[in-house]
Amino acid sequence: MTDTVIINRSTNKVVGLNREPQPFEFAIENVYLEGAEKTIYNIEQKQKFDEEGNALYLLPQPQLEVNEIITKTVETTETTSDPVANIETIQIPVLDDQGNQKAYQKTVRGETTEVTNEPVIEQVWNEETEENENVQKADEEGNLLYWGQVPTGQMIPLFTIGQVEAHQMDDEGNLLYYKDIEETLTTYEDQKPAEITDQHVEWSEELELAFENVEIPETVSFKTHMTEFTYDDIMEIKSKPVPLTIEDELELLKEENANLILDSLQKEGQIEELESENATQFLDSLKKENQIEELESELAGLTLSLVEGGVI
Repeated sequence: MTDTVIINRSTNKVVGLNREPQPFEFAIENVYLEGAEKTIYNIEQKQKFDEEGNALYLLPQPQLEVNEIITKTVETTETTSDPVANIETIQIPVLDDQGNQKAYQKTVRGETTEVTNEPVIEQVWNEETEENENVQKADEEGNLLYWGQVPTGQMIPLFTIGQVEAHQMDDEGNLLYYKDIEETLTTYEDQKPAEITDQHVEWSEELELAFENVEIPETVSFKTHMTEFTYDDIMEIKSKPVPLTIEDELELLKEENANLILDSLQKEGQIEELESENATQFLDSLKKENQIEELESELAGLTLSLVEGGVI
C-alpha cells in the first residue's frame, strides 16, 4: 500500500499524510513508506580531555582591542571645495518690460452690472397678488445687477516662486564647509577561553569544565519520526522498488510454474520427434542390410554359373 506525503513549501519537511495539501504545501503521491528509515544526528555535550586523559577547564581571556581607521564627513569653518548648502524657496518679483514689478488689483465678491450667470435676486411686494415675488435687482440707473468680482482699488504686487542654493552659516555667521576627517574607532572583541588542565599555573577551582558538542547518529523510522523526513528523503524512498505483496509473489510463482510445465511439454514433444526419427533410420538400415544380402546372393549365384561354365 502506498501513501500520499504532504510537504511544507517553506521548511521542505513532511507535515502530514493522505490529505489534501494547503496552499503553502504540496503532495507527493504513491510513496511506499513501510519500513522507511533515515539517520539523524543528535547533538550531545561531552566533557573534553587532553591527549593524556586530563580534564580540560575554560580559562577566560581578556578582550581583544581592535582599532579601525574610519573616514567621516564633518562641518567646519575651514574653507574647502565643498560648501554646506541648502536649497531654499524664495519669492521672485514679476517685472514688466520696463523693469517695474507687476501688480494686480484685489477684488471681492459683490454686485456688478457685468453680466454673469448669477443674477442678484431680491423679493418685492406685489400689491395685486399681495405676495413677495423674486425679481432681479437693478441699480439706480435701472441696470440689472449680477454677482461678480468687484475691484477694491487695492493693488497687490506679483511674485513667482524660485529655488536657490543658500550657503549655510554657523551661529556666529561663519560660512560652513564639508571636510572629510579620519578617526580611529576602537572596539573590543570577546575571545574564546583557553583550555587548560588543573596542572596549569592559572588553574583554580572556580574554572568551568570544558565541553564539546558531539554528533550521535540515530536511525529513526518514518512511522515514529515523520517530521524528521524531508522532500529529498521522500524522493529517495520513492525511487526504490516497491516490495512485492504475497498476492504478487503467488501470481509470479503461478506464472513460473506455467512456464516450467510448458517447457516440459515442449521437451516431451522433442523426445517423441527424436524417437520417431531414430525408428525411421533403423528401418532404413534394415532395408539396406536386406538389399546387401540380396546382392551377395545374386553375386554368389553368378559366380557359381561362371565356374560351372568353365569361364573361371
